[in-house]
Amino acid sequence: MPRSFIAQVSNPDETFPRLKQWADANGYSITGNATQGTFRGTPSGLAGALIGEISGAYAVSGSEVAIQVNKDLPAGAVANALSRHGLRLVRAE
Repeated sequence: MPRSFIAQVSNPDETFPRLKQWADANGYSITGNATQGTFRGTPSGLAGALIGEISGAYAVSGSEVAIQVNKDLPAGAVANALSRHGLRLVRAE
């Protein structure tokens, strides 16, 4: 089941750079630009072994980024991964 997340930063100029940092640190390659694109990869460690490859799309608007993934990821784990890179999870659906 796909899942959607909305994350936010305090400075709109940092939205895409922080998203890129998150993707790089978690083994995802980004295809796209600072406004929208896709990502794909397998997280390292136990998460990668249990979940496998994750793919999704992102769309940046101001200080928010909408992220849609192809797996039903737990909101708490996503919030923790994003927060390490200055992104605050504000909604999970």
